[in-house]
Amino acid sequence: MKVRFGTRLDGETLSSLNAPPIRLGLLTKLNLLSVGLIVATALGVSALLVGGQIQDEQERLKAQGIATAGMLAEVADNAISSGDIAGVVPVLDGLAADPDVAYVAVLDKQRKALIARSYAGAAIPGAPVALPVADESVVAAQKSGDRQYVEIGVPVHMPPRMSDPVSRADRPVIGYIQLGMSFDRTRAQLRSYLIGALSVVVALVVVAIVFTLLFTRRLIAPIRQLMRAARAVGAGKLDVYVAARSSDELGLLTHTFNHMTQRLAESQSQVATYQRTLEDKVAQRTKELEIATAQAYKLAQHDILTGLPNRVLLNQRLKQIVAQAARDGHQVACLFLDFDHFKRINDTLGHDAGDQLLQAVAQRLASAVRESDTVARLGGDEFVVVLPGLDPSKTTFEIMAVLNRVRESFLAPFRLADQTPTLTCSVGVSLYPVDSTDPGSIIKQADTAMYAAKEAGRNAYRFYTADMNARVQARLQLETDMRRGLMDDEFFLVYQPLIEMGSGRACGVEALLRWRDPERGVEEALRTSGLPARYLDLEITESVIITHPEKAVATLIKLKQMGVSITVDDFGTGYSSLSYLARLPIQAVKIDQRFVHGLEQNKNDEAITQAIIALSHSLGLRTIAEGVETVAQFEYLKSHGCEEAQGYLIARPMEEPELRAWWKMQDEENRIVFRQSDMWRRDAGS
Repeated sequence: MKVRFGTRLDGETLSSLNAPPIRLGLLTKLNLLSVGLIVATALGVSALLVGGQIQDEQERLKAQGIATAGMLAEVADNAISSGDIAGVVPVLDGLAADPDVAYVAVLDKQRKALIARSYAGAAIPGAPVALPVADESVVAAQKSGDRQYVEIGVPVHMPPRMSDPVSRADRPVIGYIQLGMSFDRTRAQLRSYLIGALSVVVALVVVAIVFTLLFTRRLIAPIRQLMRAARAVGAGKLDVYVAARSSDELGLLTHTFNHMTQRLAESQSQVATYQRTLEDKVAQRTKELEIATAQAYKLAQHDILTGLPNRVLLNQRLKQIVAQAARDGHQVACLFLDFDHFKRINDTLGHDAGDQLLQAVAQRLASAVRESDTVARLGGDEFVVVLPGLDPSKTTFEIMAVLNRVRESFLAPFRLADQTPTLTCSVGVSLYPVDSTDPGSIIKQADTAMYAAKEAGRNAYRFYTADMNARVQARLQLETDMRRGLMDDEFFLVYQPLIEMGSGRACGVEALLRWRDPERGVEEALRTSGLPARYLDLEITESVIITHPEKAVATLIKLKQMGVSITVDDFGTGYSSLSYLARLPIQAVKIDQRFVHGLEQNKNDEAITQAIIALSHSLGLRTIAEGVETVAQFEYLKSHGCEEAQGYLIARPMEEPELRAWWKMQDEENRIVFRQSDMWRRDAGS
């Protein structure tokens, strides 16, 4: 009985449903399967037939060659025994009509050729592959150039005598027949057979594909109708109807589906009534209370984003694990994980993507460790894995097993929308009770080892050692001192060549970021570089002398005793006392570039420059002019006794490779010219 109700299914009755996309439909699969089977069958049958044909042709060629060689042996016995080979010539010439014969040779008992012929451009091999030693024929493969042959060797016996009839096998061998059979005609026939077989296969495949497409399309159409109807029912629309178009299993399935939707529609009203009952309200209140309780517990002891234990729960569990290990005599390992360059994910893909990535990381970590292990998130991209109950004799093996699984779990890329980022992690490992017996110290030591892994190049692991803590403390002190140095303006950068104004020779270069650290500073730089102190020239600004005069004098005296050269930079821009200038252990004074720029334009700048040069010379100091940009400035300074200069006229600031090339060029020119005080004028004029 056919029952109709509701509305007929069409495109507008389908509601949206979050179903996975169909990557490869059933119709496509059936088509591919059918076509694949047809093609495989056709190719298999063709291969079988062609293979059989090839084998038959080879056997035919072998049998024909043996028969031909035997005939030639019967003809050649008298010719070999009498020494008259002329009788064999017509027979050999007659073989040219046989396209399968490539070459033939009549050999004497010593296997020397008495007569030979080749046909259709074939080359006779220098020596036979094998010749018979008895009355049997020998068949072997022979290759000459790029062509292959089937070579047949047949013995030639002494001809029989009328007076002494002896069997052929008992007569002595007086020579051999060497016959080569060619595959050319066989290959041509096989090629034609193969082309014909492939043509038939293609025709059969085309016909089969057409019938397959028609059949499978008609078969899949009802299934697609049922699928669309099922989606509509899943979206909550129960008044759908699918018409049955066949009387087979699909038709029965369609009728069953329609009956199911009818029953669901009848039950829907009852469900709506039950939802308004008091039981629903009580269940709702109970559920809300459970959710609130679970949420409060989770917020207190679990990470909200990943659901893993937080720092509070980790500390509790670690105390329990350590206490149990102390009773059982076991060891406990703590793995501290920090993911390398995770900030780039947040900066490029956004914090939402970073949160999704952290959730995926937590899932991979949980699947990589043992069931007894604890995985916790401390915050950010920092995770801790605690390995309890380790046998002291197998601790290293068990730690490395878990560590390798953890690292291998992050080899596969993650999937975030249309991005597939990959992550690496740096891992620090500490061990109870080897490294510490305090649970809090175990985590801290694993954190210290993790930073050692990062310093080793990231994507690595390190076990905690006692000297790591000392290095961390030293690094922390260095970072603190550097921040203080930045706030106190103890860093300054100079990077420019200097020349002697009298000779034009390059005499120095400023290319160092320097730190005026009262504790380490220059002394440490000399020790690490290995250079003598005389090769280091330090500049101290006039403002530093003014701000800390007593401390500056003491520090400079210490540097002078080390052999370091001292130059006062920006001289004339501050208000330093000349008495301090006389007390300072300095070797040179730098004329500030604001005075150099005013030369031949501002009389005051010229007067100040002359005064600085005269004062420096009177104290036995060299003068260095900075910011020299014109030939006029260069000539003015040189004429008034300034020893050294630097500025854009000589060279602009350069990278290290450029500086080395520039310095080498100056050395070459100095060796050629020896004295080139006018070189800067030539460069400026050109």
